[in-house]
Amino acid sequence: MPVNTAKRREDIIDLLCEHGSVRVEQLSKQFAVSTVTIRNDLRFLERKGCALRAYGGAMLNQQFAFDRPLHDKGRLNRDVKSQIACRAASYVRDGDALILDSGSTTAQIVPWLKPRRDLVVMTNALNIAYELSGYDGVEVMVLGGSVRQNSYSLYGPAAEQQLRQYRFDKLFLGVDGFDLVAGITTPHPGEAHLNRVMCEVARENYRGSGCQQVWSQELLHDPRSRANSSADHR
Repeated sequence: MPVNTAKRREDIIDLLCEHGSVRVEQLSKQFAVSTVTIRNDLRFLERKGCALRAYGGAMLNQQFAFDRPLHDKGRLNRDVKSQIACRAASYVRDGDALILDSGSTTAQIVPWLKPRRDLVVMTNALNIAYELSGYDGVEVMVLGGSVRQNSYSLYGPAAEQQLRQYRFDKLFLGVDGFDLVAGITTPHPGEAHLNRVMCEVARENYRGSGCQQVWSQELLHDPRSRANSSADHR
């Protein structure tokens, strides 16, 4: 049975995010509507900045995926993110002091931390702090600052100043994108500044992305050498 227009277009967005591209003929069969209707849908999504039309179908507009609200990002590449989160958590040891950056991939690390004991976790993500607050073996520290609504994250000079007072064993940094010249990228300048400080105060940096176009299923490990290698987090 055909679904209503708004629901169909939302489902097409999900397919674009999951596969990176869609075909008109395939969508026509899947949603039981004409190819004309599907082409109209794709034109609409292109105007909204979600898609880029191509011959016979459309591709995901990467800029659209780059800065979507967190609840939308959580629906993208779930299996990839779950694998990354599991692998990331395997590096955590009892007694570690961690930074968990905001993001849909880093948020999936949280459930894997439940068996750990005597952890200290600093985060700039309200959703991560809320979930961790129910864990007996975790001391949760939350950065202050301004709230970025799309990601439930905190940023700003106050957060940077607060973070510089501590040293941590490991940082798990969410990655929005990767540029061959600029390296790791984020669409928000305030978060970019805070991410730099996070990298400075952690001995080991782990950077991963759930986006298939960026290090598919990889977690990059960057051990940082320091004059004082012990974590001073209390």
